[in-house]
Amino acid sequence: RIVSRGVGQDRDDPRNRIYRIRHDYRRADLRLDTAELLGQDEGSATDIERVRAQYERDWLEWPWEWGAPYYDRDGDGVYDPEIDEPSFRSADCTETPVRCASRADQVAFFAFNDLDESTTSSMYGSNPIGIEVQATLWAYARTGPLGDALFKKFTILYKGTSETPDDARIEDFYLAQWSDPDIGSFSNDFAGVDTSLSLAYCYNADEEDVR
Repeated sequence: RIVSRGVGQDRDDPRNRIYRIRHDYRRADLRLDTAELLGQDEGSATDIERVRAQYERDWLEWPWEWGAPYYDRDGDGVYDPEIDEPSFRSADCTETPVRCASRADQVAFFAFNDLDESTTSSMYGSNPIGIEVQATLWAYARTGPLGDALFKKFTILYKGTSETPDDARIEDFYLAQWSDPDIGSFSNDFAGVDTSLSLAYCYNADEEDVR
């Protein structure tokens, strides 16, 4: 996060992390979660309980005050993990979360910014302008198209740098989804887009892939 103009949150702050929750974490079989998180074939019982404890910690410490969405069941404007719950959004949730018809099975939230000049300059050739992005991702463990989709919501805040004038504003802004798909070897892939379908695709350039 950007905590004040031109100042990012301390990277060593233990609350500065990716928050990841699932409503059934207390009873769920977390072997797959553990294997994927820790890069293992199958997690040990100790590792599984460590992942379960992290799910609980993220639930209890859900950063609602930073913009993470949640259900305010008692309507007091404050997140209470014993009463409220982090927001589980449905695919057609376009208004208030309470109108969502179904829960997402997993939600992640994190925030990031562009204040690291060495990173923005080397990767994109641009200077920081003081953008904070709050990202919420959610998905569903079910069959059918909904189970193959990953939903993303980005809240973008222009907070400025230490040199940004008080009356500064962004007049033009463009967003793109950056993707780096690799089909076998990364050296012989082609990518394209069908604008009529809002569809991007990647395919192998050769009849046989070279590894």
